[in-house]
Amino acid sequence: MTRHTGTPTRLGDVFGRLTVVDAAPFRRRSRARWLCRCACGRLVDVDQRDLRSGDTKSCGCLKSERVTEQNARTKLKHGGKRRGLRTREYEAWCGAIQRCENPNNASFAHYGARGVSMFPGWRHDFAAFLDHMGPRPAGTSLDRIDPERGYEPGNVRWATHLEQQRNRRRHHLLTVNGETKCLAQWALESGLPLSTLFNRIKRGWSPQRAVSEPRRQAASFLPLLRDDSSERWVGTLVLEGQ
Repeated sequence: MTRHTGTPTRLGDVFGRLTVVDAAPFRRRSRARWLCRCACGRLVDVDQRDLRSGDTKSCGCLKSERVTEQNARTKLKHGGKRRGLRTREYEAWCGAIQRCENPNNASFAHYGARGVSMFPGWRHDFAAFLDHMGPRPAGTSLDRIDPERGYEPGNVRWATHLEQQRNRRRHHLLTVNGETKCLAQWALESGLPLSTLFNRIKRGWSPQRAVSEPRRQAASFLPLLRDDSSERWVGTLVLEGQ
């Protein structure tokens, strides 16, 4: 027996994922109920009031999907785990934080001690970091494009070992007379030690001056020799470039 009293609901009406296809069998002491087909294909018997109030929007699959999605996001945020193992992306995120904040980390002197830090929006939200970076390709690791800046949006990438080697401080580009080369190349062509060229740029010298100005002359002595005629030790003064 099918019974429904006061039926503002009509066949074909859609509520969330549910489409009304027929009146449900009458139940004693029950409000009007409707037989609905869910978007997933399953048929479900739903109370009319729950349909109209929005309390019921699917056969239950919508809630299940939301729970699964939330669980997945929670795992990524608090552990980045897949099949019980921490992901490579999560390991890279943790490693960057350790380099920036842990004085006991072997690389702290080159990161945290130099003021390198992680973007606050990523520091406590691995999911946000992963959304920006995307999956880590095989053979790559986390790299800062500008070594003088921190781990922040626009300055990080997944890079191969070769790409990271080219991005080290000694490979910074310098433009002199319209010609751009890395510091190592300018040092080779100018005959200056790489450390001298790097320190000049660090002290604020212009690229032109840093490359073209010769090293200052410093006085030094050759080993002392004994002058038998005068019974004195004689030293020879020479000039060395610095």
